[in-house]
Amino acid sequence: MTSVDMAFGSTSFGGTYNTYGVSNNTLLGNNNYGFAIYQADFTFANVPWSGAGYVSLQNACTAGGCSAGEAQIFWDENEGGSTAYENTLGSIPSETFTLTGGGGGNVCMPEHSGNFKVIHDFSGQDDGGSPSGVAIDKVGNLYGPAQPSTVFQLLKEGSDWVFGALYHFAGGDRGIAPGGVILGPNGILYGSAYGGLPNCESGEYCGLIFGLRRRPSACLTGSCSWLESVPYSFTGPTDAWGGGGLVSDKAGNLYGISYSGGAQQQGAVFELAPSSGGWMESILYSFTGGSDGGGPTSILVGNDGNLYGMAAVGGAHGGGVVFQLTPSGNGWTETVLYDLPYMSWGWGTNPHSLIQDSAGNLFGTYDYGGCCDSAVGLIFMLSPSDGNWVFTELHHGNQDLDGDDVYANMVFDAAGNLWGTGGGIIGCINPDAVGYIFELARTSDGWQYSTPMYWDGTIFDAGGALATDAQGNLYGTTSSCGSHQHGTVWELTAAQ
Repeated sequence: MTSVDMAFGSTSFGGTYNTYGVSNNTLLGNNNYGFAIYQADFTFANVPWSGAGYVSLQNACTAGGCSAGEAQIFWDENEGGSTAYENTLGSIPSETFTLTGGGGGNVCMPEHSGNFKVIHDFSGQDDGGSPSGVAIDKVGNLYGPAQPSTVFQLLKEGSDWVFGALYHFAGGDRGIAPGGVILGPNGILYGSAYGGLPNCESGEYCGLIFGLRRRPSACLTGSCSWLESVPYSFTGPTDAWGGGGLVSDKAGNLYGISYSGGAQQQGAVFELAPSSGGWMESILYSFTGGSDGGGPTSILVGNDGNLYGMAAVGGAHGGGVVFQLTPSGNGWTETVLYDLPYMSWGWGTNPHSLIQDSAGNLFGTYDYGGCCDSAVGLIFMLSPSDGNWVFTELHHGNQDLDGDDVYANMVFDAAGNLWGTGGGIIGCINPDAVGYIFELARTSDGWQYSTPMYWDGTIFDAGGALATDAQGNLYGTTSSCGSHQHGTVWELTAAQ
């Protein structure tokens, strides 16, 4: 590229266009369609706009000329809180990007610190905000939800990341406010959203499960939208209404949880099975809220084909359970593997992040009461042994602090080490924040705990699913923070 027409303004494709020359072109590599990816640098001053606005581009020229037949250029934004809109102005498809002027630093964790860096700052505009976790595909691309209506992708291009909004929900029966997403074995993104049928609690929507798939034609930029389908809309309060927390088995069946649906409206586990006529939903188990637990918070498909999960209430102590669901005849039978303790301070144990290793051990976290009405996170392992399950505490937060020290989420890396995030607000009179990324490494001497990243005086409001790639890099989100305070996607690269 040699030049481009650029305008700044308060609306997309608004403002007066001026021609700017390119000061440098850097080849970043080729994408999966064989197109060369360049970074083009521009230098300009006295931009007549500050605050949130738009920068629009059109009429790109190359050394070969400026006509459409010669300037075979497509563009999309790389890093930062931007989102592209396309139109047909100029000699090639033109795009406009959100722009925030005037600065304003990150008041939470740093944007870059050692092996940690933010790879996308959400602007709260067309790219959304408040992301909640990421899923990763086999080549290392990331996918996730952002509020109020966006599912995004981050494509790895060399050492850089290209952000794209895959889909914007329309609301109503098509859904809005997407939850965490997973990649099915067919390459389709599945997740839950608010919407569907207005049959629940004073006319509220009962929720739905969505699927997003690529368009059949090749996408030449990083901003092509995907197509939505709705495999299932929940029908009422005794269905698995508000269901989510999806997982998939190798056959493509989906499983999920409803916190307050089911026959007794104490929670349910459901299955969605693909069939020739669409998808068929089955309620596999409805909780009673008694000794079997209630209010399920997580589910996974075990190595043995059974389902394992955690529930937040009920059980022998009233603090929830770790449970197993086993196929039995025409139904599923629940077995309580562990009864969680009761939280005496009036809030639940918040059990979550249940995962399983290749040996069949279960790992999870819950909260218990510490000093001064505080909550402390505890990481545990449940190991199968002669038909029973043995509980082992692996680590817990600082229980001597006047404040909370809890864990948000966990994931395994390829070596079987456990990674997660944690932190909280410490102190009541002079409160301070602390945030960290931790590792529990498998060693010959047992599990060794460390915090590769630890920030005093900062908020690290991590949430949603974490992901690791084949190189051992760790990815996650914060629901706020970032240069625009609308959330981030971050990367912790593996130590070399």
